[in-house]
Amino acid sequence: MNLYRFMYRLVALFVAVCGCVLLPFLKYFIKGTYDIWGLHLIYLMYLGDTVCSYLFSYKQSIITASQKQYINHGFILGIQFIRTLTQIAALVLTGNFFVYLGIQIAGSFLTNYLLARKADAMFPFLKTEKRALPDRQTRRELYKNVAAMSAHKIGSVVVYSTDNLIISACVGLVQVGLYSNYQLVLNSVKSLSGYVSNAFSAGIGNLFVTESREKLYEVYRTLNFLMFLLYGYVTICMFGLFDSFILLCFGEEYLFGKVTLFWIVLNFYMMGMRQITLRFIDAGGLFWNSRYKPVFEAAVNLVASLALVGPYGINGVFAGTFLSCLLADVTVEPYMLIRYGVQEKWKERLAAYYGQYLLQTGTMAASGIVILMVIRRIPGVTITAFLAKGMAATVLYGILMLSIYGRTKGYRALKDRGMELIKRRRKKQ
Repeated sequence: MNLYRFMYRLVALFVAVCGCVLLPFLKYFIKGTYDIWGLHLIYLMYLGDTVCSYLFSYKQSIITASQKQYINHGFILGIQFIRTLTQIAALVLTGNFFVYLGIQIAGSFLTNYLLARKADAMFPFLKTEKRALPDRQTRRELYKNVAAMSAHKIGSVVVYSTDNLIISACVGLVQVGLYSNYQLVLNSVKSLSGYVSNAFSAGIGNLFVTESREKLYEVYRTLNFLMFLLYGYVTICMFGLFDSFILLCFGEEYLFGKVTLFWIVLNFYMMGMRQITLRFIDAGGLFWNSRYKPVFEAAVNLVASLALVGPYGINGVFAGTFLSCLLADVTVEPYMLIRYGVQEKWKERLAAYYGQYLLQTGTMAASGIVILMVIRRIPGVTITAFLAKGMAATVLYGILMLSIYGRTKGYRALKDRGMELIKRRRKKQ
C-alpha cells in the first residue's frame, strides 16, 4: 500500500506536468475559429479534476481486493448522484459552467477522501504500520508489471479517447458537440455495465491462486457468456433507441446518420466483449506478455483514423477505432489469457473462443434485425413510445436468447450460479 501511494502520486504528478505542457497547443486541436471565453481555464479545471482523481484513491484497491467492491460502488454512486443534482441546480440557477466544473472537482475529491477514510477504518494497519516499501526484488517485479499495465492503459486511452481530438482537428468542433451527446449515454451505460464485470475482479484473482486451470477456464467461459448476453442486449437497444433518445432530449438537428450510429454501437459492443478477458488479464498479472500490443493498437488506430477521416469524415474515425480493436484486442487479448493464463490445451481452447465469438456476434446481429423490425412498428416519438420500444426489445431479446441458448452449458452454469446466490441470501435472511 505504501508503494501504491507513491506510484499514484507519481502518476498524478506526471499527468499534471503533461497536461500543463499541452496547454499552449490547445488551438491546434480545434478546426476553425471559435471564441470560447476562458478556454484555458476550462482545460485546467478538467486537468485538475483528473489529477484530483489520483489523490487518496489508491486505498480503494484494498477494499476491492477484500472482495467488498460494493462499498466502493456505494460511495461512488451516492456522491455522483448528489453531485449531478447539484450541478443541474447550479446550471439552472447560475448558468455558469465554471461553477459546474468546480462542483465536479469537489465531488471527485470528496469520493476519494471518504473512501480513504473508510479504508483506514476497515484496515487500521494502514495508519499504524510504518511507511516502509517492499524489498527490492518485490518492487522490481511490481514495477515490471505496472509498467506493462500502464502501457496497456495508455494504449486504451489513445484508441478510445483520441477520437474527439481527431474529429475536432479534422472535421470540426460542431461534430464533437454532436458526438458528446452520444458519449453522455455511452459513458453512463459503460459505467453501469462496468459494475458487472468489475464486481468479479477480486474473485477472479482468488481463482488464479486457489483453483486449477481447468476451473479457471470454465469460469472464464461462463462469465464471457454473461458479457455476451449483457452487451448484446445493450447494443441492440442502443441501435434501436438512440435516435428516439436524442430526439426527445436534444432535437432532430443533433442526430447522426444511421451509418455513424452503426459504427458507434459496434465499437461499444467490441469494447464490452473485452471486459471479462481484461479482468482475467488484470487478475493474472499477464500484462508483460502483451507489452507491445498497446503500441501496435495505438499506431493502427491513429494511422487508420487519420487516413480514413479525409474521405469518410467522422465515420472514418470510428472505422479506424474498429480496425485497431479488431486487429489488436479481439485477437491478441484472448490469446494472451488462454496461452499464458489457462495454459492447458491452449490452442484448442483459443480456436473455440474465436469460433464462439463469431457465432455469438452473428446471433446478436440476427436477433437485432428481428427486434428492430418489431420495435420500428411502434409509432411516435414520445416518452411512452420510447418506453414501449424498450420493453418490447427487452422481452424479445429474452425470448430469443432463451430459445437459442437455453439448453447450452453456458446458460445452465449461469442459471445454477444464480440459484446458488439466491439460496445463500435466503439463508442469511
